[in-house]
Amino acid sequence: MTTDFRELVKAAQGELPCDLLIQNVRLVNVHTGEIQEHTNIGVYGDKIAYVGDARLEAKSVVDGKERYAIPGLIDTHLHIESSQITPPRFAEAVLPRGTTTVAIDPHEIGNVMGEDGVKLMLESSRHLPLKVFVMVPTCVPSAEGLETAGADFAAKEVDEMLGWERVIGLAEIMDYDSVVKLRERMTNIIEVGRKHNAVLDGHCMFLKGEALNAYISTGIEACHENFTPEAALTKLRAGMDYVKIRNPRLQAYLFPGPIDEYAKKFVSTLKVVPDKRSILFCTDDIMPDFLLEEGHLDTVLRTMIQYGYDPVAAVQGATISAANHLRLHESGSITPGKYADIVLLKGSLNDLTIDLVIANGDVVAEAGRLTKPIDVWRFPEESKNTVKLRTPTEDDFRIRAPIRNGKLRARIIDMASVITHFSIEEVEVRDWIVQTEGLTTLAVFERHGRSGNKCLGLAKNSLRKGAIASTISHDCHNLAVMGASVADMKLAAQTVIEMQGGVVVANDGIILAKVALPVAGLMSEEPLEAVGHQMRDVRMALRQLGKEESGFLSIWSITLAVVPSARITDKCLVDSDNQKAVPLFPS
Repeated sequence: MTTDFRELVKAAQGELPCDLLIQNVRLVNVHTGEIQEHTNIGVYGDKIAYVGDARLEAKSVVDGKERYAIPGLIDTHLHIESSQITPPRFAEAVLPRGTTTVAIDPHEIGNVMGEDGVKLMLESSRHLPLKVFVMVPTCVPSAEGLETAGADFAAKEVDEMLGWERVIGLAEIMDYDSVVKLRERMTNIIEVGRKHNAVLDGHCMFLKGEALNAYISTGIEACHENFTPEAALTKLRAGMDYVKIRNPRLQAYLFPGPIDEYAKKFVSTLKVVPDKRSILFCTDDIMPDFLLEEGHLDTVLRTMIQYGYDPVAAVQGATISAANHLRLHESGSITPGKYADIVLLKGSLNDLTIDLVIANGDVVAEAGRLTKPIDVWRFPEESKNTVKLRTPTEDDFRIRAPIRNGKLRARIIDMASVITHFSIEEVEVRDWIVQTEGLTTLAVFERHGRSGNKCLGLAKNSLRKGAIASTISHDCHNLAVMGASVADMKLAAQTVIEMQGGVVVANDGIILAKVALPVAGLMSEEPLEAVGHQMRDVRMALRQLGKEESGFLSIWSITLAVVPSARITDKCLVDSDNQKAVPLFPS
């Protein structure tokens, strides 16, 4: 507590003048679910001292004009690195949107730079008006033995990091197969978290029945992987303390059919839950162009409300319930002793239009703009030299076969959906090389300077021409390249390496679009506007090459070895349902 409670006691009774008095608001009381009309809020230092109808003496007064007042929004699970901007730039982007507190999982930079990467996220967010708390990455790498990350976190490293300032728990425990099968590494990490009485955040996709019961029995208390409302209900009914809901409109891109129908069904199903205190909201991975054009956690809530979710319950799920989950007991409501994180809305509660944002007692944003600049913390040079890889040749992208000529059965990854699967199909071989007409070549190069591994694979329902290369490739973030032309694959890969990280789209020997991400190969120190526009150009370029990428780029997730069902890493093709390597050419 930064403001002495003795002074709060005096300020609450008018014995000390408040620093700020917000008069005449319609307070959304997240404890009772009521709307309290004509309410005044007294702020002393960075805390709330008073809530009621008295007009206390104050050094500064804000006329609430009967606007709705809600607590600052709390994002319970996100990866700042996925926004492709650094924490100070991220704060610039989300504070005007009403987000005042975030619980980040820095497992992207952790997979590249290890504990040093986690320290950089802490250091770069130390003096921001945005409160940044850290959950220790538990899956570095995400799938033990199936991929090469830039570091390896076991119980020893997790134990150390849980003792650091602003570290509050274990981040998404996504290797759920290892949890339910009691593999030593994950079991020891969970034991360390339990020893610290830390928040244990989860990631268990479509688990149900005995496996879900086993997962929950460990003490893991929440999961954000709820692609269907039925999955969320199943977890709640099994006793999971919290489920976290992302923007259903963004999730809808993963499923066939109209977006509105999916979102409406998602919300209407959750509405049947009488007690919604266990339903939280988060953004998880939000791309820079979406963050720029559509918003942050405010958009998640607005979307839920639009499709029929109760607006007060939506606010509660991103404030008091979120704070309770994260054990941030000085946040989450507009009540005495809590941090003065207050958002005034413009118009109705249903619209949830952010008008004025107060963080730690200071007005930080108004009408969608910051009221004062945020210092841009510069990352050290060693964080900008993490792509330790020679430039590939065209031959590096050609798949050699075990026969000289003829037909050969091969595993093909079907990329029609983010939930990929293998099919066994015949391919033609000439002079020992697989002919890839009508298919896309996948290549993953270990880029951390640890093994020098390379793995090649084949895909369908992907690019029809050209290529894309990226050092964003979850979660180990090796160099992933996908293309229909070996020349364009080489050009895209070479350009990414020269930039020391980023995303590049090429076709016919020309760079169509690129985003330079030199910080760990994941982030830019440029403002959101610049990075967001560049990312939008990447999507437009991919559309020209035959791949509509409305949400998460498929090249970013095809390497994620813990997501169903067919994946590729620097080591092998992965049957991720069974967590095992499988050969490109089945016997």
